[in-house]
Amino acid sequence: MGRAEIWALLLSPAVLCGQQFFPPGTLDNDARYSSVLKALHEPSLWDLSQQDASAEVYRFLWIRSFHHPIAVRLVVRPGGSGWLHVHVTSGQGGYEPGRTIRDRMSWMTNGKTQSLVRAFNNADFWNLPATNSGAPGTVGLDGAQWIFEGVQLGKYHVIDRWSPGPGDPVRGVGMLALELGRFRIRPQEIY
Repeated sequence: MGRAEIWALLLSPAVLCGQQFFPPGTLDNDARYSSVLKALHEPSLWDLSQQDASAEVYRFLWIRSFHHPIAVRLVVRPGGSGWLHVHVTSGQGGYEPGRTIRDRMSWMTNGKTQSLVRAFNNADFWNLPATNSGAPGTVGLDGAQWIFEGVQLGKYHVIDRWSPGPGDPVRGVGMLALELGRFRIRPQEIY
């Protein structure tokens, strides 16, 4: 089965309903995050990592309490360019995810693609614990979940952070993903 067939299978509506998005026991809120990813019509990167050892994909899922859920996914192509997939739903992260209101795919140059890959690497993404080591399952009342996933050479990794501060390297990765996705977010909406 080739890459195109694997992606077509992973994105089919029947498969999206039954997908396991995260390795069991990895994230405290995986059922909630999975429901948001389903509403965003996003595929399971964990499943992809098990199906296609040559895949290289990165995703930022941003679930803010009072704003629309956003997913920005970069599929790296052989040669270094990529496709950026942007999905937004009408709901609010602290409530129901809603229906899709933005679904866009755009080609990314080698430079832009590699800038996001470098940002993941510079944040030491592949070595970070899945949750904040000092506060497992940290969740607040008003804030945002910043969930990052990566697939590379058959390896899958996910991290979940609650409202990372301006000095946190993963916040910079999320902000770059939003910039590449052509989002214009007001400073007071970043939390």
